[in-house]
Amino acid sequence: MADDTTERLATALRGDIHNARPFAIFDECDADRDGLISSDDFAAGLRRLGLDMDDPAGFFYRLKGDRDASLNYGEFSRGLRFVVREASEAPPPPLDLPRGA
Repeated sequence: MADDTTERLATALRGDIHNARPFAIFDECDADRDGLISSDDFAAGLRRLGLDMDDPAGFFYRLKGDRDASLNYGEFSRGLRFVVREASEAPPPPLDLPRGA
């Protein structure tokens, strides 16, 4: 099941994962324009985009799949597609029904 962080980013990207949105996010995170983003770059870029997360470092390493220091665009894009697909396949959360319903 997708966690809240995954679901929020997946919702922000849903319907646009193969278009410009992933590149726009990467570009915003790559402040020094070296073609790589670190965990700190990722967190700062998401804040600038209004996509604050509880654990951006954990999410960054989830995208990466290992503990290397940085992500290039290819790794970033593949990671985003994976988490969006994972969030889309997750069962919906249970409904909170009022008592007696």
